[in-house]
Amino acid sequence: MVHGPAETRFDDYYRWDEPESDMTVYLRLETMDRLQINVLRDVAPPGQAGSETGGLLLGRMESGEGRRVAFVEDFEPVSGEDHDGPAYSLTVRDDANFEAALMRTRARQSLTAIGYYRSHHRHGLFLSTDDMRIIQRHFRDSRSVFLLIKVLPERVCTAGFFFWKNGTLQTEFTESEVPLIPVSVAAAGRSAAAPSTDAGHGMAFAGPGREPDTRPGARSFTGPEIIHRVTPATAGTNVQRFTSGVQVRVNVAIDASGRVTAARVLPAAGNSAGWLADEALNAARLHRFKPARENGRNIASSTVLTFCFGPKDTDSGSQE
Repeated sequence: MVHGPAETRFDDYYRWDEPESDMTVYLRLETMDRLQINVLRDVAPPGQAGSETGGLLLGRMESGEGRRVAFVEDFEPVSGEDHDGPAYSLTVRDDANFEAALMRTRARQSLTAIGYYRSHHRHGLFLSTDDMRIIQRHFRDSRSVFLLIKVLPERVCTAGFFFWKNGTLQTEFTESEVPLIPVSVAAAGRSAAAPSTDAGHGMAFAGPGREPDTRPGARSFTGPEIIHRVTPATAGTNVQRFTSGVQVRVNVAIDASGRVTAARVLPAAGNSAGWLADEALNAARLHRFKPARENGRNIASSTVLTFCFGPKDTDSGSQE
């Protein structure tokens, strides 16, 4: 258990534990809510390319029981107005603005720049060449953290952190991508717990740990629940060749009626599950859910399904 300052309430934070690493990140719920609003503001209508946004993550670094701990308390947008196209990148002029923002944070007595964030309007979730140019120039500290926020259909978001590990960054994917509580709930005042991921993946994610507020006029949120599971069809696939189970994780966007509107496979550390991805995707799209609810009404949301393929059986998707 990492112990923060006496005034820190851990149920006010999302939490990421990087697999096979000594890094933990706590990101204040209210800060993530404002980040989502900032990201969603630049989402374009269907068929058009929206502009990515980015900037500084502000907070503090601590340590406890052999772990490095980052507390992300705030953020500061840094515009990339001079770049061409929807991707976030910095020109010479933009980079001067980025450097000026960094200098302002260094002059503060409390929060400092501990990393970088960007919205992600591309396929997958990865650090680009432009990201690495910014990181290599400004964030060489091994404790720095890098956050990407991806908008799915129905305007729900997922987020994932990237970390330095032994002097290198895994840029192609992150194992820490998780769905976020819809920002509309936070804007009204969130009061329910967020879903947690399967600890077997080595990545812990936690939203607020409070019980729902039952006071008159209080706001409430409940996440989506599976009401119809579909098992992947593995006929003709050589699942038997695996001596141990293989997991495929699929992020699904769910509309207000509980139907899956989009699905994509989350990256894995190895390649063994790649040829089973299509089967998992097909099964995920056929799942049905009791929709998420905000203040008594159905709303769009997202969640992650885990499909386990093994030498004997194939399991239907379990919800994280």
